[in-house]
Amino acid sequence: MQLCQQAGWILVSVATDPELAPAVVAGGGMRAIVAYAAGDDDEQKEEGAWALANLSSEPANAPSIVEAGGLRVLLGLLDSSSGAVRLQARRRQPPPPPP
Repeated sequence: MQLCQQAGWILVSVATDPELAPAVVAGGGMRAIVAYAAGDDDEQKEEGAWALANLSSEPANAPSIVEAGGLRVLLGLLDSSSGAVRLQARRRQPPPPPP
């Protein structure tokens, strides 16, 4: 299980980098991030929700998030007993500035 968590953290880290996030989305990584956010561990849920919040700042990612089940997962995380998980589940990054 620890290897899975480490791999998930790497994916979350890449997904939250503005320069690398498009490759994660284009490469089908959204389902893996959603699965990571839906895990059993509160730290994992918090990190996964953080990545989804960052990815949601780009409107073009919304369909991928919804299709991967991310909206359902985020709504479920709002009921978490962990305040940190709830905070990340309801957080939304502001959109990036125009070029």
